Parts: sequence; structure tokens; C-alpha cells
Amino acid sequence: LRAWAPSYRIGVWEDALAEFDVSDSYLGEWMAEQFPTVRRSYIKRWPDAFRVLGALRGTMPMAVLTNGASCLQREKLEAAGLEDWFDVVVVSGDIGCGKPDPRPFALCAQELGIEPAELLMVGDSLERDVIGARSAGYQALWLDRFGSQHDPARDPAGVPRVDSLDRLDVDALRNGRLKLD
Repeated sequence: LRAWAPSYRIGVWEDALAEFDVSDSYLGEWMAEQFPTVRRSYIKRWPDAFRVLGALRGTMPMAVLTNGASCLQREKLEAAGLEDWFDVVVVSGDIGCGKPDPRPFALCAQELGIEPAELLMVGDSLERDVIGARSAGYQALWLDRFGSQHDPARDPAGVPRVDSLDRLDVDALRNGRLKLD
């Protein structure tokens, strides 16, 4: 993979440039080289996430379930300052399948030692996180920070939706209930 990835990245950028009638192999190489640094600069730390994680830390087991290459996802967790906040980290690149497939959700529940029905998935992808979690037997909350075109109170599957984690009642979560303000 390490030998293949650089030429693949260059090819992807050259193909993207070709979509705009730009044929410049040097530019494709340069963009492929710059992309990882630029991507890292866009990692966002959400203050509401740290407030909620801080309030829940030590009161219940918590996990991250994420899709992507393990090295990239773990790099993102570290860059965002999240790597030490969770008891379990499940990355699709480590297990060969990703959300919305129910297997990563099942593995996460197994590693936490908690029945799926007792777990709450808070995710920003309606399809991968929320619907995937529901199909795996989890409770789910859609974190829709940017406002989709769905009904403002609920998504099509009837899952609660918030635009900020500050809307969560942390005391209710500690007692196993999802309550929104």
C-alpha cells in the first residue's frame, strides 16, 4: 500500500485536473504532495464535544467507531486531542468493513462489554452512523451541525437530531436516558 498510494494520489489529482481541461503532471504531483498537510490543517475541534466528553468521562464507557484507513483516523483523533478520551476505538480499516455494516457496531459493543440496545451512537452521518447504528440495535442521535434538508426535529427514520452537543442533557445520559433540551 505504501508503494502504491503515492502514484494513486498523483493519478487522482491528475484526473481531477483533467476534468477542468488541465493537463499538468507537475501540478498533479504538487497537489498530491500538499494534500496531507492541507487536510491536517482542517481538522476541527468542536468545543461542545469536549464539554460533553468531559462531563461524561469516567461515568460510562465511551467509544469511537469510525470509517477509514486506521493510520488516517488515528491521526485525526490525535490531532483533534481526542485519542485519550475513549475506552475503545474501532476503525473500519482495521477490521475490513465499515459503517453502515452492522459488524463494526457489533464489535464496538463487544469490546465495550455492553449490549447494543444499551448503547447510544452519536453521529453526523445519517446513513452511516445513525441508520447503521439503528440497524445494529443501537439507540442513535443525529448530530446535524450544518442543517440538512430533512425535517428540523427528526430525520426520516424518527431519530432525534441536534445541531450541537450542548443540547444534550448530560445528567440524563449518565442515567441511561437520551434527553434533549
